[in-house]
Amino acid sequence: MNKSSSPLFDEFAKHSYEDWKLAIEKSLKGSDFNKLFTTTYEGVSLKPIYNKEDLEQLLYIDNLYPGLEPAIRHSNISGYILSDWEIAQNIPYALPHIFNQAIKNDITNGQNSIKFFLDKACVFYEDFEVSDLSNYDLIVNDIFDYEKALDGIDVLKYPINIFAGIGTLPAFTCLMAYLKNIGYDLTKLRGSINFDLFSDLVYEGSLKFNFSNLFDQLSLIIKWLDTNSIKMQAIYIDTTPVHNAGGNIIQELSYAMSISVFIINNLLDRGIELSSIINKFSINFSIGSNFFLEITKLRVWRLLFTKILEEYNVNIDGIVFNIKTETSLRDTTFYDPYINILRATSETFAAIMGGTKAHTVRNFDELHCLPNEFSRRVARNIQNVLKYESHLTDTIDPIGGSYYIESLTYELAKSTWDKFTDIESKGGILEFLKSNELQADIESIYYQRIKDVSIRKETILGTNKYPNLKDKLLENEALYSLEDIESNINNFEKRLENRDINRIDNILDKVENSFNHNNINIIDSLIEAHLLGATLSEVFNSLPMDLDEINIKPLLTRRTAEPFEELRMNSENYRDINGMFYQLTFLCIGKTNEYKARMDFANDFLQVGGFQNKILDNNYNVQDIISKKDLFTNNVFVICSTDEIYQEIVPELATALKNLNKDYYLILAGYPKDMIEIYRKAGIDSFIHLKSNILEELRNLQIITGIIKS
Repeated sequence: MNKSSSPLFDEFAKHSYEDWKLAIEKSLKGSDFNKLFTTTYEGVSLKPIYNKEDLEQLLYIDNLYPGLEPAIRHSNISGYILSDWEIAQNIPYALPHIFNQAIKNDITNGQNSIKFFLDKACVFYEDFEVSDLSNYDLIVNDIFDYEKALDGIDVLKYPINIFAGIGTLPAFTCLMAYLKNIGYDLTKLRGSINFDLFSDLVYEGSLKFNFSNLFDQLSLIIKWLDTNSIKMQAIYIDTTPVHNAGGNIIQELSYAMSISVFIINNLLDRGIELSSIINKFSINFSIGSNFFLEITKLRVWRLLFTKILEEYNVNIDGIVFNIKTETSLRDTTFYDPYINILRATSETFAAIMGGTKAHTVRNFDELHCLPNEFSRRVARNIQNVLKYESHLTDTIDPIGGSYYIESLTYELAKSTWDKFTDIESKGGILEFLKSNELQADIESIYYQRIKDVSIRKETILGTNKYPNLKDKLLENEALYSLEDIESNINNFEKRLENRDINRIDNILDKVENSFNHNNINIIDSLIEAHLLGATLSEVFNSLPMDLDEINIKPLLTRRTAEPFEELRMNSENYRDINGMFYQLTFLCIGKTNEYKARMDFANDFLQVGGFQNKILDNNYNVQDIISKKDLFTNNVFVICSTDEIYQEIVPELATALKNLNKDYYLILAGYPKDMIEIYRKAGIDSFIHLKSNILEELRNLQIITGIIKS
């Protein structure tokens, strides 16, 4: 064989795992190679080296191509080349006309998918007040509110996505009424209805309605969509409650898998074809900051959802996996909010590499205020830059075949399948939630995350490392006021006076008395009622709903940064009262090159808790320091130098300082373990070092300094 036709890379020597290991051990210069293995929150051990041999254990790897069974790689054979992902940004404005102004601007500048998060007070309560509203979910009461929200927008150009939880049916029928009234060809609609059966339950901890009634409503929507040849997804599984409660990827995936089986079985019982059910599915994942794991999460979902479908004898060829993604709320920070832009970029990149179909970037300032045009533009353009400037659509599934990614996919898939079968063996997702086992599992992972950031094994920039004490709170631009919302409600109430309420009541009474999950004419009747002015809440309350309250322990949304943000807020309260942050005195001993490393470490460590630091340097002995006692501020001192200098000066210095004032609190930067007891006896109160629990140390220091009470 001539050289030009020989296989690629044949001229390079082949190296085994042991060859690579020996090379790494040489570079480590005696350090333990095994320290390079790390364990994820999913319990997966990550190796420092992956090679071709790692793929030999993978049962699915042969003849694996994007878009083909088992669908691990990209959903589309052509990747994003012929059809890229949707830029589906949230616009969290309550008033329909304000929403309309914003969405018009944003679709002119790159957004290509429209999302409605409807305020549930409008859906559930016929007599709601301002206090019942969220003030950022969209106020849609009737067809006229949809008209204001979508005025001047050709909805056939953009996928329309409705989010109303268990209030989806009236939200859907009202939208269909509006579109029908405008004269749109409904068969050309794209998007999703997003009937979410579980999020209300897991967020709030209770659901007073019978699941059977909700499945009757969902099955009606699906049958009506099929009968009218409307290709919109209706079934929605949202894993963000698990993610935002601190859960790991295995918990997210197994939760979603068990819900999917629960939904499939209940809809099959109502006579819906399996192929129709599968085509109506969409799932939403939050994408966290662990880049490669988050890519893998989307691949594992496609692999395991395919495996579930095989159990139902479904032909999966041509199935579209409607995976939606959003950047993580759990990993968002209140302080140094502009860093959220950088986090969102990495998370968005991971979502794209994983093969998302629609992606949302959270606004970097959402913990401070409603987004203005600037923050919406930044969030939207993170996606635009990755799409148009980074050429991510030019290559089909660039991460496919990676030794690391493929091995990680296999490991996560095995563990997730085991967890999923465990849930099913215990009665399925509903019983598992009632038992509190999932919540307890998630809580244990949450506390592990807090432990890791507390010892700075995990870094949150601007929060537990490199804080910015000059940070200023972002101000809310008043897009609308409380009075504007009240005016909207008043106008709505006036509209109610000009309706033919008898005709509406007659239709809704017939719906209530004849409701059946096989009678799709009910959907048409509800559309007719909306055209006459029926509200979402009137429709919702006309639906047969058996009271069968389910109570579980809710999944609490808890950002990992919150405990550190609490420390900062404590110190800011102190600053607001006293005019400045609590100031610590740094006693730096020796030459600059002798104390600087520990001074920088201690400075960063203590600023995390909102402490400002006054540096006293050019100290070479106890007399130098005591002579500067007029410069001492407050009662806390941080001593910085080398272990050698500590041995020479610390016992004498600590004793001298305690003699000046027995209430002085002395912190030593470092942990010279052979001298700890000697230094403690001399008067050192605390040691801060790389293995310190920064959260505990700073809380204790805030108590000592009087910033907070014990």
